[in-house]
Amino acid sequence: MIARVAFLRRTIPDALIAPLFAIVDKGGERLLFLEKDGVAHARTVSIGVIEGVRVQITKGLNPGDHLIVTGQTEVEEGMKVQVR
Repeated sequence: MIARVAFLRRTIPDALIAPLFAIVDKGGERLLFLEKDGVAHARTVSIGVIEGVRVQITKGLNPGDHLIVTGQTEVEEGMKVQVR
């Protein structure tokens, strides 16, 4: 017999996750860029568990924040952005 099994290693209730590729490293500092009122804002974040292409954000991101996930490597603090 052959069986395919998946193990649940741990559950983190109310965890905030982001795509791993959304994190920008600037001089050793981990940043996420957020959009608010058409303007980009950089936030320093702390990360937790990395699972595949997702990462847990333990500090610096709040529920409801608008995360920039396209062009985040080209954007700078205070730059005007267009949401699509």
